[in-house]
Amino acid sequence: MQRVLSIDGGGVRGLIAALVLAELEDRAGRPISALFDLIAGTSTGALLGLALLRPGANGCPHWTARDLATQYETNAPRIFSRSVWRVLRTANGSLAPKYPSSHLERELRSQLGETMFSHALRDMIVTSYDLRNRRPFFFKTADVRAGRTQDLPMRTVARCSAAAPTYFSPGRVRDRTGPRRFIDGGVYANNPAMCAFADVRTTKSDAPVVLVSVGTGSLTTNLATPRMARAGSLGWARPLFDVVLDGQEDAADHQLRRLLGPPGYVRLEADLDDRSEPIDNTGESNLDLLRQSAARLIDQQSAGLDAIAATLTRT
Repeated sequence: MQRVLSIDGGGVRGLIAALVLAELEDRAGRPISALFDLIAGTSTGALLGLALLRPGANGCPHWTARDLATQYETNAPRIFSRSVWRVLRTANGSLAPKYPSSHLERELRSQLGETMFSHALRDMIVTSYDLRNRRPFFFKTADVRAGRTQDLPMRTVARCSAAAPTYFSPGRVRDRTGPRRFIDGGVYANNPAMCAFADVRTTKSDAPVVLVSVGTGSLTTNLATPRMARAGSLGWARPLFDVVLDGQEDAADHQLRRLLGPPGYVRLEADLDDRSEPIDNTGESNLDLLRQSAARLIDQQSAGLDAIAATLTRT
């Protein structure tokens, strides 16, 4: 049995995923690293997955999901912060990345330290996009351990996956071919569940699969408005980014429901308040809305979470 966890991207909305995973750890009585054989993550989902697989003392994970949920509330406001001068100099993100990458990198170093990707407690796939070669790129622990790709610090891998265009500058990796720059894997796989399933089917074609896909909130804003019907490229700039991410998430969910279906596939996704859709809204009122969304999901899916915990601890 291959037990697979997939965690969506979504910036500060990753708080929802962290709270859901904390609930799963509580109900199973085991850390996420003991419940799954493979974790796939995009952007904030990659940060979560890497942190949950960071080894600590005595081979135990360094962080619990509950730790990471708490850190979202303290770290996210620091990551998504900028001076008035930067707002003016970048024209609010129109002329340069909206946020300085130094804040993100400082928090990644604090959360992941100098731990190497190869030292992850379980196998992991992290999505990113290679700007030089113009193609999706997957950071895989399996490739590193087999000597097919270079080993990197976890924080570098996370930086490449979380480099959301217009929000942060690209991540940078130097290999024998020279410098390469990477951006957020959400541009093609904000929900990386299908990528994880394809990898398992390629490497372990006969193994039964249990795949748990955790989202960061389903978008609900109505775009079928007269204003959007008249919008041009400027009006569609931000909504289009959300539509692409949201559409890919739902497409992957549809495909896996058809291919695996229950009980082999479970999608845990909360509905969002319209005000919580921005990935960089770190105000306390929005954090509270995200907590409420997670609490509603946990309450609605309580029996399902118990069933998932039982399945994962039985295999």
